[in-house]
Amino acid sequence: MHFLLRVFDLRNIQNFLGNVKEKFDIGRPQVTRGVITFNCDTHARLYKNAPMIRNTHEVRLAMYNAIKNQKFFVLQIPEGTKVEASITELMTAHGGEILFEAPEDYTVSISHFTDNQEEVDTWVLGTQSSWNQLKNSLKSDWLKSTLQLGSTFDEWSLQRLEKEISGESLDHRNMDQELVQKAIKRMINDCKRYGGYLLIQ
Repeated sequence: MHFLLRVFDLRNIQNFLGNVKEKFDIGRPQVTRGVITFNCDTHARLYKNAPMIRNTHEVRLAMYNAIKNQKFFVLQIPEGTKVEASITELMTAHGGEILFEAPEDYTVSISHFTDNQEEVDTWVLGTQSSWNQLKNSLKSDWLKSTLQLGSTFDEWSLQRLEKEISGESLDHRNMDQELVQKAIKRMINDCKRYGGYLLIQ
């Protein structure tokens, strides 16, 4: 899918970031999360490899940064990947391309959505290399088999995730330099407070 890039007025695209966290009393500063794109002179590419791509803060921030820097935004994903309709709507309104072609690398993010499908938070772990390093360092067989792109955790599986992640000794950090173990625990606590589930994308 290819959409012409029409908009360079940043005032018109501030709503990309649409920080849903403002609706929640989370008791910590609102921050713009780190994001990874693969850039050249004219294009900014976001590579994803999950079976379905949700419209998360990572996607919107990558697109926002591309337009701000007057680059053409490309979301590159494997053939057959499902894409949330609102991403296509953003492309139609502001330009970009959804390229269905297996990416040479990809980024991994973790998001908290409420039961009403509102995004509370998203942070980026890193690239495929960071993801593999994290998984290879895990002691828990349950975590190794369950932490997969596209996995969701709610109710019982969220309780199990909390138990298993608490038993690990991880020194990995995400793109915002938070300890991954601490960031996951924080998201689990937010799920307990507001309801919802975690998504790996």
